[in-house]
Amino acid sequence: TNFTATNFQINGLCDTVYAGLDGDSTICDNQTSTINLFDIITDEELNGSWCRISGTGGTFNAGAGTFVSTVGATSSVFMYIKTGVSPCPNDTSYATININPTYAISINNTICEGDSVLVCGNYYKTIGTHIGTCQTVNGCDSIVTLILTLNPNYNITINATTCDPAQAGTVVQNFTTVNGCDSIVTTITTLLPSYNITIN
Repeated sequence: TNFTATNFQINGLCDTVYAGLDGDSTICDNQTSTINLFDIITDEELNGSWCRISGTGGTFNAGAGTFVSTVGATSSVFMYIKTGVSPCPNDTSYATININPTYAISINNTICEGDSVLVCGNYYKTIGTHIGTCQTVNGCDSIVTLILTLNPNYNITINATTCDPAQAGTVVQNFTTVNGCDSIVTTITTLLPSYNITIN
C-alpha cells in the first residue's frame, strides 16, 4: 500500500477534522435578533473559525459566529473552517442565510366621495394619511403609507318654472364630473298659472 503525506502524518494517520454539514436559514431583512451560525450547520467540531464569503449588510461577528441582519442586507454565505494539522487537510462547511427584503411604500390615491380603496386587506374611505402593514409573497412585513384624497360628488337641485305643461315635472339626470365622479342634478319645473282674461 502506498501512503501519501496528504493522508498521513509522519507518525501515522491524520487526525481528521470535521467542520460539519452545510445548512441554511431564511429570514426577513428587518429581523433584528442575533443568529447563531452554529445553529445552522450540524455535527461540527468546535474551535474552528468563521468567515463571510458572500453578501453585504448586517453585522457579522466572526469570533462569536453570529450574524444580525439589517434592512437592506442581502443573502449571505458564511464558511466554517476547521483547521487540520499539517499535512492533513482542513475541512469546511457553509451556513447560508437567505434574506428576503421588506419595503416601505408610499401611495398617493384619489377616489370619489363614498368610494373606498383596498390596502393591506383594509378598506379606506376617509381623507388623510393611513398606515398599514402588508406581507410580501415571502411573508415579510412591509409598511405601506396611503395618502388619500377625496373628490366630491354633487347632488344639485334646480328649481325652474314654465308656462308649457309638457315641460312641468321633475327630471333627474346623472352626470360625471371632470374628476370622474358621479353627480346628480334634479330639475324641478313648476307650471306657472295661466289666465283667461276678457277685456271689454
